[in-house]
Amino acid sequence: MSMLLFFAKVLATLGSLVGGKKVTITPEQCRMARAGLHMSQADLARRAEVAPATIAEFEKGRRTPYDRTVRDIQRVFEEAGATFVDGGVTLTAEQEK
Repeated sequence: MSMLLFFAKVLATLGSLVGGKKVTITPEQCRMARAGLHMSQADLARRAEVAPATIAEFEKGRRTPYDRTVRDIQRVFEEAGATFVDGGVTLTAEQEK
């Protein structure tokens, strides 16, 4: 296993604390992933089965969703080809086109 992959897994496991709640992705990573995947807030909300306001408020840093909600958001991105690493996002070559 490469060191980058190892650290990505460690970061994903540990997550970070925002507003006292454990999250695995940051609002900035959410915006980056959406932009890279050409996904609207409404589309992300529909796929993650959350209210559009939840996505908007999370991305603005005004709300820290429940852990389950953040995991659902992250799952949608990962299924679409995003990988979250060290405060950033990488996309599979297919998604970067």
